[in-house]
Amino acid sequence: MAEFLHQAGAQLIVADIDSGKTSRAREQFGATVLAVEQILAADCDVLAPCALGASLSAQTIPTLRAKIVCGAANNQLALPAAGDLLASRGIAYLPDYLVNAGGIISVAREYRGEGEEKAVMAEVSTIGERVVEMLARVKASGRTPAAEADAWAQSLIQR
Repeated sequence: MAEFLHQAGAQLIVADIDSGKTSRAREQFGATVLAVEQILAADCDVLAPCALGASLSAQTIPTLRAKIVCGAANNQLALPAAGDLLASRGIAYLPDYLVNAGGIISVAREYRGEGEEKAVMAEVSTIGERVVEMLARVKASGRTPAAEADAWAQSLIQR
């Protein structure tokens, strides 16, 4: 992710318990390195939690300075109510299971015997469209992004 963001012109702020990873990010991408305990409160546009789940809680959300949370860590919200708290602070939240679906798409296609890279990449490329659709659903429903994404996922499962 860091490489893609760097190539797109993003200024990176990183943290990891593995100092080798943060040193590489500093050297390769000019990243600013923060302590793990400081990263959630970093002054940034997009916060991308990509390691531990349940990092967004009633204790951490008040410290966020990001405008958007969009990361790959599974289950970023400590509790469903954390989605409401993000919305009340005006922070857009894009759930991990929506934006980080590439891995499961690949595994599902492989399981069905449809794992050709071209087909996988074609389906993965629709993730952006799904994000746009989810944001349109949020606008239409008035729900928070977390609540709307959960409701949408439930409706798809019940088909």
